[in-house]
Amino acid sequence: MRLALVQIRGDTVYRYADTASRVKSMIEKACAEKPDFIVLPECAYPAYLIGPEQAIMEESLAGSEALLSAVSELARRNSVYICVGIAVKRGGKLFNAALTFDREGREIDFTAKTNLWHFDDRWFVRGTGYSAFETEFGRIGTMICADGRIPGIAGLLARDGAKLIIDPVNLVAAAERPEQLSNQQYEFILQERARENGVYIAVCDKCGVEGNVVTFLGRSFVVDPEGAMIDQCSPDREEIRIVDIDLSKSGPVSRGKVRPFGAMTKSVDELPLSAICGQPYTMEDLAIYTMLARFGSSSSKEYLEKALYYLKNAWTLRARLLVLPETPRAFAVDEFLLKTLSNELAQGYFAVLAGTVTVPMGSPAGAAVDFATKGAGGRKALLLSRGQPAQEIASAGLSNSPNASSVKIAQLGSAVRLGAMFDEGIHVPEIARTAMLQGADIMAYFDSSKGDSTLKAIKTRAAENKMFIVRSASAAGEDCSFIINPDGARVTTTLQAEEHSTAAYINTALSKFKSVVPGTDVAQGAFPELHAGLFSE
Repeated sequence: MRLALVQIRGDTVYRYADTASRVKSMIEKACAEKPDFIVLPECAYPAYLIGPEQAIMEESLAGSEALLSAVSELARRNSVYICVGIAVKRGGKLFNAALTFDREGREIDFTAKTNLWHFDDRWFVRGTGYSAFETEFGRIGTMICADGRIPGIAGLLARDGAKLIIDPVNLVAAAERPEQLSNQQYEFILQERARENGVYIAVCDKCGVEGNVVTFLGRSFVVDPEGAMIDQCSPDREEIRIVDIDLSKSGPVSRGKVRPFGAMTKSVDELPLSAICGQPYTMEDLAIYTMLARFGSSSSKEYLEKALYYLKNAWTLRARLLVLPETPRAFAVDEFLLKTLSNELAQGYFAVLAGTVTVPMGSPAGAAVDFATKGAGGRKALLLSRGQPAQEIASAGLSNSPNASSVKIAQLGSAVRLGAMFDEGIHVPEIARTAMLQGADIMAYFDSSKGDSTLKAIKTRAAENKMFIVRSASAAGEDCSFIINPDGARVTTTLQAEEHSTAAYINTALSKFKSVVPGTDVAQGAFPELHAGLFSE
C-alpha cells in the first residue's frame, strides 16, 4: 500500500480561501506520485485556531462543504483514497472531523475528535465513537491528534480489525529553532500505540506557525506495528512524503477480559480517584523521597545482605520508599527474608520488592502476577512496612493467564498510592490506566528486559496517565533503574551498571493533577462509554 502524507503549512483562518486552494493543489501534486491513500492534517481547512472572531469563523466554515466536494472529485478522478481533516458542521453541530473518500469519491468514513485538546471545546463538539472501514488492503481506522493520548481509542480501532490507523494531527511544539521541535506523541506515545496494538499508524501534521500563536511540530511520520518510525517529514517545510507499507505485517493483539479493567468502563466520579484528588493534603504528605537500588544476587542470603545494606542507607538519606530489585527466579521469597526486612524498617518507611512467592502472605489484597506465570504460584510485588504483614500489590495478567484477576494498589502513609507491573505488562495500557483510576500515583515496574521500545512504553504509561513509573531493572549484566515523571521525563537514574543506587523526590501533587493543558484532563477524559467495547467476556 502506498501512502502519501501531505504536510501543509499552517495559516490563519483569515486566509481560508488561499488555504482551500493550497489543499487542492497539494492533493493534485500527491496524485502525480500514484499513491493508494492520501492523508492530510487535522483542520487542514480552514485553520486550527478558527476563533475567537465569530464572523470570520462562520464565513470560513461556509466553504467546508464546497472543499469536501472538491476533494471527493479529486479522489474519483484519480482513483485514490483521501482522508482530510476539516472543521465541518453536521446536524447543526460543529466537529473537528476527518472524512475519508474512496476511489470513487464516496464518503466512507466520518470521524470526529473525541479527546478535545486545550481550546478545541471553545467551538467543537466531541465525537462519540470509532469504527474501522473496509478497503481492498484491509480494514483502516481514523483517530485525530489528542485521541492518540487515550490508549483505548486506538485499542477500539484495532479490536475492530484496523491494520492501519490514520491520524490527522495538529501536534504543537516549542523550541528556539525548527530542528529542535519535538512532542510527546512524536517521541514515544504514538510509537508505543502502534506496538501495543500491532498496527501501522500514519500521522500527518502541519508545519510552520499559525497566527503567531500555534507552532506546529511538522515531522509527519509513519510507525510500523513494532513501534519503529519508518519515515518522516521535515519539521518546517511543506512537503509530500511517499511511504510504502505492507498491511499483512499488522497483527491482532489480545485486549483481555473486562473484569480486571472494569474501572475503565465507569465514570470517574464513581471511582476512588475522584475522592483522592479532591482531598486536602500538606506538601509533606504528598512528597516521598524515593531510593532505587539495583544489584544482583545468587542466593537468598546474598539478596538479604544487600537489601539490608540499602535499607540502612535509605534511612540515612531519609528516603521513605526503597525500591529493591526483583529476586532471582532461582530462589523464592520466604517469610524470613520479608520479616527481617520489615523489622529493620523505621516507622513510616517502606520498601517494595518482587519475586517468586510460594507461601501465603499476610494481606488478602491479591497478587501482582507475571503474564507468563503457570500454576498457582507466581511473581508478586510486595510492600513492606514496620510491624505489618507484607502486602501484595495486585496487577492483572493477560486473558490466558490463570492468575488474571484484578488491579489493586497499596497505600503509603496518608497520601501516596502504589501499583505494580511486570515485564510485558508495560505494553498492556489497561493495567496502568486502571491503577491510575483507582488512585495510584506510582507504578513500580519490575522489568527483566532491555530495549528502546520498553523505555518508550514506560514514558507513554507515565504521560498518558499523569503518574510516576519507577523502573526496577533485574536483567543480568549492566542495566539501569530509573524514575519517570508524569510528563514522561526522567527524574533520576542509576548508572548503567550491575550495582548502583540513586534517590530523588517523587512529588505526588504532580500525579494528582490530571490536567495536561487547560481543557484536557486524562481522568475526566477517560470516556468510559467507549471502553465497554474494548474487552471481551
